[in-house]
Amino acid sequence: MSIAALVGATVLPAASFTTAEVDREATVSVVDDSNAIHNLAVASSVTIGQTSRLVTVTNDLETDVSVEIALRADSSDKGALVVDGTSVGDSYTFSLPMGTSRDIDIDVVSDSTLDGERVYFSVNATGTGLTVTAPDRNVSLTT
Repeated sequence: MSIAALVGATVLPAASFTTAEVDREATVSVVDDSNAIHNLAVASSVTIGQTSRLVTVTNDLETDVSVEIALRADSSDKGALVVDGTSVGDSYTFSLPMGTSRDIDIDVVSDSTLDGERVYFSVNATGTGLTVTAPDRNVSLTT
């Protein structure tokens, strides 16, 4: 789990991210991805040669956000992101209103030599006065 903490006068809800930028000083409780205001339910594994859910992003922030999910350069040859059944390539940006969720899938190439390797990706969100980054999230590839 990657963590970061911001210290100051204002208290924000718990957050799951590596770095954040806010317009004022803040204190943030650090929790795992699935319990955070930038809530990421990352799959434990994805299947080689199939389309599987990679991550579900839930916006528990107190503002609408723009979210970008991107495969890391060293993972882009292992598959393509899929949204609502459509391949979108190595990255995808979408609006996520407060209190809503969105599933992002990955179509993993059919290559059994990838068994046991990992796919790395980042999920970044920006909203009014807030930037949240969650780099180097990863899932294992299985046959």
